[in-house]
Amino acid sequence: SLGDISINVPTNQVFNFSGIVKDCNNLPVSNGYVSLYLANGTSTIAYTNASGAVNFSLLHCGGTTAYSYNAVDLSNGNYSNIITGTATNNTINLGTIAACGNTINLNGVYIAGSIDDRAVYWKNGVPIFLTSTPSGNKSTYAAKVLVYNNDVYVLGNEEDSTISGGQVATIKLWKNGVVSNITSGLTQAFGYGLDIFNGDVYILGSENNGVGGLINKVWVNGVATALPQGSFDNTNITDIKVNNGDVYVSGTGTTYTGGAAIRTAIYWKNGTLNILTGVSQNCYGNDVFISGTDIYIAGADSANAVYWKNGIKTVLPIQIPYLGAYSNSVFINNTDVYVAGSQTHYQQSNNYSNATYWKNNTVNILTNYSSELLGYLTDVFVKNNIVYSVGRKWAPNFGLSRPIYFQDNVQVPLTGFTNFQDVSVNSIFVQ
Repeated sequence: SLGDISINVPTNQVFNFSGIVKDCNNLPVSNGYVSLYLANGTSTIAYTNASGAVNFSLLHCGGTTAYSYNAVDLSNGNYSNIITGTATNNTINLGTIAACGNTINLNGVYIAGSIDDRAVYWKNGVPIFLTSTPSGNKSTYAAKVLVYNNDVYVLGNEEDSTISGGQVATIKLWKNGVVSNITSGLTQAFGYGLDIFNGDVYILGSENNGVGGLINKVWVNGVATALPQGSFDNTNITDIKVNNGDVYVSGTGTTYTGGAAIRTAIYWKNGTLNILTGVSQNCYGNDVFISGTDIYIAGADSANAVYWKNGIKTVLPIQIPYLGAYSNSVFINNTDVYVAGSQTHYQQSNNYSNATYWKNNTVNILTNYSSELLGYLTDVFVKNNIVYSVGRKWAPNFGLSRPIYFQDNVQVPLTGFTNFQDVSVNSIFVQ
C-alpha cells in the first residue's frame, strides 16, 4: 500500500517532478501526459512537451509523501501501469516512463457538461460548445448526451434572470448542434433525462406553470404528459429509460410531517407510481436502468449507497475510514451491476469524499482526496468491459468545480478550459 512507503516531511513543501514519457517503440511521446497523486489527495495532470518531457510542481502541506502515477500516450491510447514511489527530497526525477502495456479508448466517447455557464459536450476529449459566452445573468448547461443513428442529442437548460417578470429557465434539445426549445422560454423548466426509442424522443423534466409549482412531465416528440405525485406533497424526478415502449422514471417523493421532511425513493412505469422500501426518512431514487425485464434504481437510504432490483434493496459496502456513501448512477453490463457515486468521511475537523464505483458490490475508489476536497461520480457507462465514469472534484473553500473522467481506474483529461474556470460534467455515453 502507499502507506508502507511514506515518510513524514515538513509542511508547506514544494515538490518538483520531472520525467520523460516514451512510447512502446522507445520514442518520445509528444502528445501525452502524466497523471500523479500525492498521498494527501493533491493531484495533477502534466502534459508532455515535444521531447516527451514533463516538468511540474505540487505543494505538499504535511503528512506523508507517498505518490502514485501513470503515463498516457494520447496518440494511440496506450498507457503504463500505476507506479508508486516516495519523495525523499524536493526534487523527484520519475525517470523514463513507458506509456505502454494498456490502452484507453479514444473514440466514440461523449460527455455532457458546462464550462463557465456555457453548455458543452466533449467528443473524444475535445470540447464542442453548444452556446456562446453568456451575457448578463444567463447561464446554460448540458445535462444528458446520447447518440442515436449517428445523430448526437444533447439535453440541457438555459436559465435567464434578466427577463422582465422574474427568472425563467428553458429546456433545450440540441440535435447535431441545432437547438430546439422544448418549453416556451416564459416559464421555469428544467430537463433531467433523455432517451430515444424507435426514433421517438423522450425528455424528462419539470415545469412551473404558475399555478401549482413545478409539475413533473414527460415530453414525447415535444408533447408533454404530467406524472402523478400520488399522496406525496411533492416529487422530484431524476432519470428516464424507455424499454420496449415502456417508460420508466426514477425519483423521490417527499411528505412533510410535523415540519419534518420524509423522503421516499420511487419510480413510475408508464405513469403509474411505485414506492421503494427504505429504512430511513431520507431515501432517494437517483437513476434508473432497465435490463431485460429487470428494473434497477440507484439511490441512497440514509448514509448508505443502495440500489433496488425489482424492488429488492441492496446496500453497497462502505470502506474504512469512510462513514457514508451515495450513489448517482447505475449501469448493467450482461449480469454485472455497476453503481457510481461517492464515499464520504465527515468529521468536524476533516470532511472529504472520493469518487467511487461498485461492481457487484466490490468497491473501486478512483480518487484519493483526504482533506476538505469532495470527489464524486455523476454517471457511469460500460462498453467492451471498459468502465467509463465521470464526475466532479470540488473544494468548498475554493468554490470552483473540476471535472474528473476515468476509463477503468485511469484518469483521462478533458480540454477546453483553464484552472480559473468553473467546469462540470453530468453524463457520459459511449457509441
